[in-house]
Amino acid sequence: MCYVYCSFLQFSLLFLGVGLWGRINFNQIFHKLSTLSYVLFGEAKPEEIELKEDMSLESVRELLNHYKKKFKLPSNFNLEEFRLVANGFFQAEGHISCRIRGTYFSPVLALNQNLNLKSMEFFVTLWYVLGKKGSLGIIQNSSGKFVIRFSTESWELILGSFYSYFSNIYGEKFIAFQKLLDIRRLTTEGKVKSKDSLFMATKLVYSISLDGVKRKLSFSEQLKLLNLNHIEGVLPDYKDNSTSVSLLFIVGFILGDGTLHLRLRQLDNGSIWLIPMLSLPQVKNAYSAHLFNLFNDFFNSINIKTIISSNIKNETSSTEIDSKLEFKSTSKVKGVPTPDTSPEADARPLKVVEGRGIIDGDTNNSAVVSPENLNIKKMSTLRIEGITSIFIYLLPLFKIDSKYFYWKFDQYELLEKVSRLVNSKAHLTYYGMVTIIKIIYSYPHERHQTENYWLDLIQLWFKEQSNLSHSGENYIQAVYGRSELKGTIVAWKCVLPKDSQIRARQFGFKNKSESGEALKKAINYRDDSIQNWVDSLK
Repeated sequence: MCYVYCSFLQFSLLFLGVGLWGRINFNQIFHKLSTLSYVLFGEAKPEEIELKEDMSLESVRELLNHYKKKFKLPSNFNLEEFRLVANGFFQAEGHISCRIRGTYFSPVLALNQNLNLKSMEFFVTLWYVLGKKGSLGIIQNSSGKFVIRFSTESWELILGSFYSYFSNIYGEKFIAFQKLLDIRRLTTEGKVKSKDSLFMATKLVYSISLDGVKRKLSFSEQLKLLNLNHIEGVLPDYKDNSTSVSLLFIVGFILGDGTLHLRLRQLDNGSIWLIPMLSLPQVKNAYSAHLFNLFNDFFNSINIKTIISSNIKNETSSTEIDSKLEFKSTSKVKGVPTPDTSPEADARPLKVVEGRGIIDGDTNNSAVVSPENLNIKKMSTLRIEGITSIFIYLLPLFKIDSKYFYWKFDQYELLEKVSRLVNSKAHLTYYGMVTIIKIIYSYPHERHQTENYWLDLIQLWFKEQSNLSHSGENYIQAVYGRSELKGTIVAWKCVLPKDSQIRARQFGFKNKSESGEALKKAINYRDDSIQNWVDSLK
């Protein structure tokens, strides 16, 4: 108990001057901040802390240092699982390069992310499993936001433990490690450096990034400075990583560049489509096709089809691996799905249209992938769209490893909550669809339309469908009599979607005056049953 008390006392005193004790908010980058793991306080009781938006850089750095000192891996921590996630994140956000100072070559390995509680947890975990090697700190970018940064310029660390740890990466970054090995071999201290070696090492440095790293000197200027402009040479042929990607690698990639999101789209007939999506963007270069082929092979192995889009400036072209995913209504009313008068109808058909941009109707702006907001002139995006692909096949796999979503857990959580309702066909009911919209808007993603915009559309849609029923109500059917009562309505029957497993119930009457009372009872039964059913799915 003494240890627990001291931990909290020290933590309190450390931040007394910056007002941390209590609740803290940060930069409003993430509106929903998670609780730090218990490891922050060692054996102490977990406490929810938040990063305050007016904290100084020095105060945030003190917080990080305190966290690093107290950090311990949980007893059930899986090192290999985390390594695969870290490799996926490094694939998306990692940086490898090399500097030239005179004839000295210095490697650079760096990994950055906007600071929040979960990114702090991830980066400190990475720093810890890498033997507490390298530099882990906080910087402030040009817009004033705090960024957590892991980096090193040590040949020993990069080509030693880090090279083997990040062995499950691909493309430019995978080959960059091989190039660093050759640069080191050509420029090792104590070894006589020939002009041919210096030339090849310099050429390798300038080839590490296909898009080029901003340098003070061009390649030709650097050669001239080293008096190497008269030498020629051809780079070795480097092989990319052919190892299959894993689900955990994909989770890590999502942490960096990927996005899970839900699109809402209004149809011409007034209905609404719910379109769950996964977007995996990657810089378009000589290696991106190989990585996307590996992604595609993985997803195809679990019956998920993909679409790859190439974006150059504002132009979009699509290579359609899966031409269409569509759920067709089984309603007998031509051209108009009638969910509440036909329990088997799927009122929210899904259709993936070739060549459409990611912005269509209403979307999560954080998911929008464009050259402008990623500061990339050319890029490719692998997309997965659809109820079956996302809700049926992919999310159950993600659920097992959902803890590794860290600061993007809210994206997974939103889709998981909505999937429970959609998979149970709750979206075919008015209350179910309203519940889905309210869940979507409970998450802090900017959208083009307001919540009330969609709620009004839903109300109008279900009202129009109810007008197609003799009862004037959705899911309440007319029951006709027999013999002398043939052709006469004698009861109102509430029939709900089969997936609800709600028992159908009939409310009879003998005359018109009783008909109204029977209809009220049927409506109450329907509304209470649907509400209890939908609420049980939340």
